[in-house]
Amino acid sequence: MVLLGDKASTELVGVFAVALAYSTKIMMISDSVTDINMTIFTEKFINSIPEFAKDFISNFSKIFIATTFVSITAIFWGKEVFTIAFGDKFSGVELFIPFLVLAYWAYSFINIIKSSVYVPAKRLLVLVLNFVFLLVSSAAIFYLLTIFFEIGVSMAVSVAMAVGAILTLAIFFMDLYLKYKILLLDKKILIYFALSLPVLLAFFYFDLEFIKKIVMYIFYSGSSLFLMYKWGVLKGLKQK
Repeated sequence: MVLLGDKASTELVGVFAVALAYSTKIMMISDSVTDINMTIFTEKFINSIPEFAKDFISNFSKIFIATTFVSITAIFWGKEVFTIAFGDKFSGVELFIPFLVLAYWAYSFINIIKSSVYVPAKRLLVLVLNFVFLLVSSAAIFYLLTIFFEIGVSMAVSVAMAVGAILTLAIFFMDLYLKYKILLLDKKILIYFALSLPVLLAFFYFDLEFIKKIVMYIFYSGSSLFLMYKWGVLKGLKQK
């Protein structure tokens, strides 16, 4: 925000701040689950890593599906939410929301992995190095965008946050597999990712008319709720 205040107008900084506040709400799911499950997972990790891995993957897939559904919804209807609530007061906020939501989507899973695995395992050095990578990669992407592309500072920050967070999440995934043989990309996650990705790409690459957005979202939300019911996600995210 300090960087934006130095290089962007006050109005633009305000719009970005509102988009940021809207996007951070994605973290509420991971925060609540982390508070509930941290003690349980810590005990299981200490007693039996194989048992921990089985329960963690099952729980993580439910969190992934719920968080992804909420994130896609927040991206898909961000502009309409602000238009209905505030009119044209925050015009342009829809430009930043998709990238910021994606950033906090990734942060949510990083937060869960950190609290459920790295803290119980006392791998604090690796954890710190991963967060250093997050900061350095985000900063590097920001400067590359501002140097080689005609892109505003606020948009560069938004894109850099999203890309940096997703890259860091990928590193966490790889480390979990290499160290503990925990593969988080199970069948449920891959199926739901395959369902969600076309909706996200359609949002980014096509200027969808309102009716088409409604039709697409009805299909997406209906399919999502069916899968959530089938896989037991709607029964709650709390680990038994």
